This record gives sequence, C-alpha cells and structure tokens, in this order.
Amino acid sequence: MLNLKQYTVERPGWEDEVFLELDKIQSGELLEREGVFSFFYENITDPSTTLFLKSSKEVRFFYVDHDDFLYDIMELVPAWNLDVIENVLKINMIFNLQGNVIAIPFNFDLKKEVFRNALIMLGESGKFSITYMSILYGGFVFEKKVDFALPQSIIDTLNTLK
Repeated sequence: MLNLKQYTVERPGWEDEVFLELDKIQSGELLEREGVFSFFYENITDPSTTLFLKSSKEVRFFYVDHDDFLYDIMELVPAWNLDVIENVLKINMIFNLQGNVIAIPFNFDLKKEVFRNALIMLGESGKFSITYMSILYGGFVFEKKVDFALPQSIIDTLNTLK
C-alpha cells in the first residue's frame, strides 16, 4: 500500500481564511510569508508542486511552478485523466504544448478520510478550481484562478466514493 502525507494545520477553519484572503489579491501580487499564507511557504519546497485545500464548503487545487511554464499553460484548457494505483487515485491535467504532452498530477490516498472527502466534494461540484502560483525569488506570486468543468466520466467515478 502506498502512503501519502497530508499537510495539516491544527486550527479549525484556517482553509476558509486562506480562500478569503486569496480572493482579495490580484494577479501578480506576492503572497506574504506571515499570516494565512505561511502555509504555502511551509509546505512548498520545489517547482511543479501540486496540492489542495478543502474547507467546509469547497475544495481548491494549487499548482506552483516557474512563471515561464505557467504562462504557457494558464490560458489552455486541459484534457483530463483519472488513474488508480493501489490505494492512490490520481487526477491528471493534461496539456499539449507544441506537440509535447505534459501531465500535472493531483494524488489522493483513498484510505485517508481527508483525501476521500475532498474527492467526494469534487465529484459533487464537478468543478476543478485551480490557482496557479509562480515562484519568484523564493516567494510565491498569485497568477490566476481558473475553474474547469470536469468530464462527466470523472464525476461519475468520484461519485462512487460515497
């Protein structure tokens, strides 16, 4: 069995605070190291990082990479793929960049409640809300938030997790 780590903050409702503050900032703004955004600085160490946060009302996904790559994909509509290996479900955003196929994976441990609950919420909404953030001199810059409609086949699969 594969084992995925889940980042946690021992304070109820902190995800709602992150979402509220993210909704206030503009494209190109640097996320502050202190306060609600410290979570990102504590949990993201490398480019090409994916993660999600789930509040009581929604789940949001994040992709952090270098700005030049983000500018290549942010305006594109991805294809989608769902894959399961043992207890890990993987949702891939698939981009075709000048003939190169690039997959951005989001991994979920089906044995862990926090991952299952995020997938159930995702299946119920059918909306994949992703925030792109670039890395700039050791900081994170909010680039863009995009909502994608998931394919019905993926929604149907996620809805079987209930």
